[in-house]
Amino acid sequence: MVDLDPRSLLGEAGKLALRFGDEAYFAALCLRSGLVGIELPHRTASMLLSFERFGLLGGAVSISATKHGDRVALIDERGPLSYQELDKRSNALANAWRERGLEPGQGVAILARNHRGFLDAVFAAAKCGARIVLLNTDFAGPQIREVAGREGTDLLVYDDEYADMLSGVDPPLGRWRAWTENTETTEDAGSTGDTLEALIEGGDTGTPRRPSRAAKVVILTSGTTGTPKGAPRQEPKSLGAIGGLLDKVPFRAREVTECCAPLFHALGFAHALLAVAMGSTLVLRRKFDPAATLASLE
Repeated sequence: MVDLDPRSLLGEAGKLALRFGDEAYFAALCLRSGLVGIELPHRTASMLLSFERFGLLGGAVSISATKHGDRVALIDERGPLSYQELDKRSNALANAWRERGLEPGQGVAILARNHRGFLDAVFAAAKCGARIVLLNTDFAGPQIREVAGREGTDLLVYDDEYADMLSGVDPPLGRWRAWTENTETTEDAGSTGDTLEALIEGGDTGTPRRPSRAAKVVILTSGTTGTPKGAPRQEPKSLGAIGGLLDKVPFRAREVTECCAPLFHALGFAHALLAVAMGSTLVLRRKFDPAATLASLE
């Protein structure tokens, strides 16, 4: 017996009806989880404007800032940040990068562990309409140089620990440190001019101008058959991706969630974005520590 997809037996009208039914079901799951809900008219207008201006990725943090305000968005080894702070930081960084020549469609490569600097860079680059390349923090120097060159790196964000591996990687718009060694506070991190914190401290926190194109994210393949290749991810045009997840995992809005997977990985990246979209508090550590994670969960 051959199993047939019901869509193969239907005309266009039937396929459209099935699609509508699927989307309605996924929308109900989003509503049940608290991902979406009824908002005051002015807040709804603000969120729609953020989406229209920056798309799903760039708009996510601004929409959550409107919805959740002073709620803690993330906690890392430097302490907590609220949704409003996270949004303003990415605004300041995006404006600083645009002033330095970053144009929509140019490549921003990120080589950073799990901390605020990773999300600062991702949301700022998205608000610039950049092509965001997530580099594997386990790469050796030759892999970093090859992938950064092949994928097109106009600007590089990196943690101090990788500085010795970056010889020959000199993007035209500079290299910016996301995490500096031997610094435990934001004030220390911003003490030198080539850091994200310095750009954020001196940047305009106002809403950046609308980019001429939507941001794209490039997540690298594992490289089992050669050098890792970039796999561009388009913004989804359906609720299916999030609805399918919520159908299997009972996530709820405004929880506290700890992300142990690397943020450059598809799983860790999805975990972080879902937490931001749902107004949850995301707990991050640069390196996975089983004992610390169990203590944190408790």
